[in-house]
Amino acid sequence: MGTNILEKPNGIEVAQDILRSRKAKILKIQGARKAGVLLIIYGRRNKKILFIKRSNKVRYHQGEISLPGGAYDSRDSSLVDTAIRETSEEIGLSIEPSAIWGQLDDVPTHVSNFVISPFVTHLDHLPSLRVNLDEAVDVIGTPVRALLGAQSKRLAGSRGLRSGIGFFRVGEDIVWGATGTIVRQFLDIITYGKD
Repeated sequence: MGTNILEKPNGIEVAQDILRSRKAKILKIQGARKAGVLLIIYGRRNKKILFIKRSNKVRYHQGEISLPGGAYDSRDSSLVDTAIRETSEEIGLSIEPSAIWGQLDDVPTHVSNFVISPFVTHLDHLPSLRVNLDEAVDVIGTPVRALLGAQSKRLAGSRGLRSGIGFFRVGEDIVWGATGTIVRQFLDIITYGKD
């Protein structure tokens, strides 16, 4: 395994440069709805990834651990706008479009028929959040180091999951499916410095 570039003295800048220069793979799947999510890294030293636990009131993926974001709406000018708007609606966190580092590859969901476009950003610290309990019941900050560690083994083909899906333990919960795939993609980039 490579080194986590985020832990280097200029790691944030290096990761930002990699993500800004890469070309994301965009999926076009007939009949699939579009969605945008934010992979938010926060903290100066012990960097964490922000997850939400979805409420049981939402239409799709009730009770699952996910990244903040949601379905594209006709009022959104882009999928970045979708991810930013939905994040603000879900947890009251405002992100400026200029703070987005770049885009990871699109990931399909197989149950709900979405194509998710993930975007990455970083905050030095996490401000106070206003969680919309109709959308999310919890916000979870998980250290990047823990996701890379032995306790977050990536299990493929277990529990009925398809091979290659990221599978991580976040506290008492499991991150898997499209969110697991997005997280795995990001961890591979910050570990190896490329796709």
